[in-house]
Amino acid sequence: MPEGVYTVADEGLLAAYCEAVALHRRATAEVAAQGAVTTGSTGQLTVSPWVKIKSDQARLITAIGARLGLDPAARSSLQLQAPDETPDEFGGLIQ
Repeated sequence: MPEGVYTVADEGLLAAYCEAVALHRRATAEVAAQGAVTTGSTGQLTVSPWVKIKSDQARLITAIGARLGLDPAARSSLQLQAPDETPDEFGGLIQ
């Protein structure tokens, strides 16, 4: 992202996004390895808990990503400011 889009105040949201992506990847791998259906404690077929985790994380990624401007629609609404290139009368004093 261009400089100045994210600040220290966004750190927690960015961390949550990264954790959601990591957990989604793990859940995807677990579903691929074990399948979407598992056998329950009494022998009945049931949906793997990894399927719900994967689905929950996908929703979280979508929601947080939109707030961070990580999808095309959200990115188009970002108000990016051009760097201030106004000459400063004191700009050359410190080298």
